[in-house]
Amino acid sequence: MCVFRKTTEYKMVSSEVVTNQQLYSFVAGLFPATSLWLSDNQYTLCHYDDVAYVLAYSQVNKLSYKSEDMDCDDFAAALWGEFSVPPWSKLAIGYLWTEVHALNCVVTEDMKFLFMEPQTDELKESLSSWQGVQPRLIII
Repeated sequence: MCVFRKTTEYKMVSSEVVTNQQLYSFVAGLFPATSLWLSDNQYTLCHYDDVAYVLAYSQVNKLSYKSEDMDCDDFAAALWGEFSVPPWSKLAIGYLWTEVHALNCVVTEDMKFLFMEPQTDELKESLSSWQGVQPRLIII
């Protein structure tokens, strides 16, 4: 399902690098009660064009929902996987759980934290009511 082997001509636009501690402080400041795990020493903040590019080629949102087999956590893991190969793996994109739903998240170059719904590719600054109240776990 990974699209990047087919589309190698694209040159990533994202270039602003932050340290683990800078990103941690930013996200923890937004969601102080959330368990947060950052695995790398530095990250590249996301340019909207790069996220749009990956979403345009990703087929994750075209998969069929099936309870327990291909539900929200599977969609979120699959989309996160689309961003897990170099050079995309440097981007500040993560996997997120609320009390009722799993989805993805993006930290942009203009320091916005966006929720990314892997079933629809929608990017938003806040959760929809059906997605839960707030993040409980974020892994970037």
